[in-house]
Amino acid sequence: MKKNKDKMTFWTLAKEITHFAKVKKSIYLFAFFASLLLSIFVYLSSWIIGYIFDHFFSKQNFNPNVFNYQLYFMLIVFLASS
Repeated sequence: MKKNKDKMTFWTLAKEITHFAKVKKSIYLFAFFASLLLSIFVYLSSWIIGYIFDHFFSKQNFNPNVFNYQLYFMLIVFLASS
């Protein structure tokens, strides 16, 4: 009598669950690091754009207090994208 290979046993179910968990974990890690890189890129680009606008389009000196707001903005972008 032949065994049915498509039959779901406990061990095949356990293998499928662990494989799905590994895949899901890698997707979450990829999404986490992608959102982290996106927030760093947004932070740096906003700092550079702010510096250019402040340097070329205003008579005032660059205000370093903008740094704090850009950190909060980076945190918001990171949390929203993750």
